[in-house]
Amino acid sequence: MMLCRRQLAVVISFATAWLSAAPAPAQQGKAVGVEEVRATDTLGAARYAVVIGINTYQDATIPKLNYAEADARAIHQTLIDPQVGGIEPKNAVLLLGKDATTRNIRKALTDLRTIPKDATVFIFFSGHGAKEAGEAFWVTTDSELGGLGFSAIPDREVRALTDRIPSNRLIMLLDCCYAAATVKEQKSIVDIAEALKSFVGKGRVTITASGPGDEAIEADDLAHGVFAHYLLEALRGKADGLGGPADGIVTLPELTAYLDRHVADAARQRKGIQKPNIFMEEVQEPGKFLVTIDPKRLLDLAAAAQRESDLVRQRIEALKKMFVDERIDDSQYRLGKSLLESAPDRLDKPDRERLAIFVELIAGAVPANRLQALLDSVETPEQRAARLERERMAARVTATLGKLEAAFEKKNGDEAFRLLGELTSLSPSHPALDDWRKRVEGLGPPKELTLDLGGGVKLDLVLIPAGEFMMGSPDDEEDRDSDEGPQHRVRISKPFYMGKYEVTQAQWQAIMGSNPSRFKGDGTLPVDSVSWEDCQAFCKKLSSRSGKEVRLPSEAEWEYACRAGTTTRFCFGDSDSSLGSYAWYDENSDNKTHSVGGKRANAWGLHDMHGNVWEWCEDTHHDNYTGAPTDGRAWTTGGKQTSRVLRGGSWVIGDRWVLRSAFRSRNTPDFRNFFNGLRVAAGISP
Repeated sequence: MMLCRRQLAVVISFATAWLSAAPAPAQQGKAVGVEEVRATDTLGAARYAVVIGINTYQDATIPKLNYAEADARAIHQTLIDPQVGGIEPKNAVLLLGKDATTRNIRKALTDLRTIPKDATVFIFFSGHGAKEAGEAFWVTTDSELGGLGFSAIPDREVRALTDRIPSNRLIMLLDCCYAAATVKEQKSIVDIAEALKSFVGKGRVTITASGPGDEAIEADDLAHGVFAHYLLEALRGKADGLGGPADGIVTLPELTAYLDRHVADAARQRKGIQKPNIFMEEVQEPGKFLVTIDPKRLLDLAAAAQRESDLVRQRIEALKKMFVDERIDDSQYRLGKSLLESAPDRLDKPDRERLAIFVELIAGAVPANRLQALLDSVETPEQRAARLERERMAARVTATLGKLEAAFEKKNGDEAFRLLGELTSLSPSHPALDDWRKRVEGLGPPKELTLDLGGGVKLDLVLIPAGEFMMGSPDDEEDRDSDEGPQHRVRISKPFYMGKYEVTQAQWQAIMGSNPSRFKGDGTLPVDSVSWEDCQAFCKKLSSRSGKEVRLPSEAEWEYACRAGTTTRFCFGDSDSSLGSYAWYDENSDNKTHSVGGKRANAWGLHDMHGNVWEWCEDTHHDNYTGAPTDGRAWTTGGKQTSRVLRGGSWVIGDRWVLRSAFRSRNTPDFRNFFNGLRVAAGISP
């Protein structure tokens, strides 16, 4: 995991139509002046903002920043200034410090989904950015370095949230590392000036302070970062006229040309390498892209405009309102040093497995006290313990064979199948085992299977019928991700068993002798804080204990069982209005896991397939389903061998679409945190 210094990125996306918004009519005979026109009157359409700044973090291992919150306050104040940004205070969300949690930020961005299409939106984030397992994150105040996957906001989620904002006028300022990851196609354009000749006012452009692998240099003699210093100079007018007319208006080509000319040279003078990068997305409708203006020059332009025509004057008045940076301090662009040299492993390691030996006395004709005396005279304590264990096991085998015979005579397949599993566990090499296996399988598999883990702990599995289904999501499914396709038909040729519930802490304790979970309870809570590797060890020991080959489900088996014959977004339909009846997630979890089985089951009797804890699957992760098996087996070749698949979502998920049947996630096989658990699967044969 990489956490690095803040790095400024500017993402600008809005329509040129905004620039031509007509102002309210000026009073007759009154000269036009900058101070006399309100932004709220001039811009007309609704305007919104989400402004975020974080200096300190709950996780003490994350370095403190000095200016992030001050930057955010200045940005917010500028945006709500009626003479400058023109945003009504009620439409400008400010999240600072302890209020800038993952949940609050997600909610603020999600709320923007309901704004008008002609609205203008500003988003500002100042804080740490981090990278883990190849994915970039916004680090929020309640993020944890040991669990960025659940506690921070991944770049793909930022993209998804901003893509759902209906406005085509978006200005996003990201003062954090890995900011360029928020663009969909990270294609860097080296010749900035040439690329911008065809740029349009509708689309998205991202400018990063440095390229991949470069450091964003800070210079004491400039009192801020090299990039920030020249960015300020450019925005405040020095870029005006660079490759265009000196008309008091700084255009995007002028801004980028100025940065391209000065930043690399300044870095080189300081023995460093730093070159701004530019990324472009969904560029269309050729036109000019204007960035800032010179307020003094604006007065001259406005006066001239009034003399010439009202139409020109109105355009100049609208241009004035783009100058949203005139009151921002240099600290707005200061790049904080936040290089993390080392992070201690704060995840608890599983306790050592404890060995428990249970010895039962077998009553016989000789009273127990006399038997004890006789045995003590001829046996060592070790020999005695071994003999008693053999006698106990022989008695259990005899009793189980008797019960198995009775169940078979009554054609009670469920009970016969359970007893066959018990006999297999007690005596794997029993001479009658093969014959009994054939006889019991002739009755057909039971609809439910219960494994005895000892100590009164059971594990219930449900029979999943054979069949076919379309795996993944169709192209037109709402909120789908690209890794959910191409949708393809999968045939499950044999029935199999799937855990009725997620594996509980009591079940994990019974098999592994430890409980690594962060959320401790009465044993009915799902086990959490387990890695894919931990789950493999659990399945191996459970198989040995039960005599049943238990494993993680394949990703295809998991989705097939989750859908339970449905083709909708969730196992209960397309609408998420009933999600609270089936899933524990951010809106109802109270920030913790809950006892398994507390929510409604799907059509095949499986509980918590949506929410509570993420569930590991056997498969390695692939970016899409091209070349995926069509027979339901785990896909373990190719792909990202350092990542394993997770399904189902968890108690921490704030976006309902993440809980869909087709949604996929991933993490490294050794990753542990308190949002990950498991559900087991097994074949029908004992």
